[in-house]
Amino acid sequence: MSALLRNSWIVALFLLLPLTAEANETNWRVFRLHQLTVIQLAGWSFSGEVSWNPYFRLNDRFGIRGNIGGMLLKGIPENFTAAEYEALLSFEFNEALAVEAGGGMQTWFQKDGGTSPVLSLAANWMFLLGRRAGINAGYSLFLPDKNVTHEVKLGVTLTF
Repeated sequence: MSALLRNSWIVALFLLLPLTAEANETNWRVFRLHQLTVIQLAGWSFSGEVSWNPYFRLNDRFGIRGNIGGMLLKGIPENFTAAEYEALLSFEFNEALAVEAGGGMQTWFQKDGGTSPVLSLAANWMFLLGRRAGINAGYSLFLPDKNVTHEVKLGVTLTF
């Protein structure tokens, strides 16, 4: 929790953005479930991630997507949890297809863990259930002081 407080600009962004968008242009009920592949010099592993992804439409093409998620990662000698919190700029090609890019912070809760910057790029294709569900693919670059980590994500986006 202290890492989130240290990076209060992300929290402020989530609290202030609804003031810039009309009520019908904000969706708080967006969630993603990902298969996560983590790649480092020492090797790679598979995991999963669950995230909450509120969306604030700015105009017909652009919006801001939040990403607050948690994951279980494989570590040496034991597994550990991690959390990420990001703000992503979204560009919509049409009602079904969008790309997102941005960044924030990721915290690894382990002995030598900590909080470091993360940069992300994703594509989202909403084509199921009247565009309330779809496929999401993304890449994140986690930048701790040592052991740069590449994260490849593939999953589903669900809107309620």
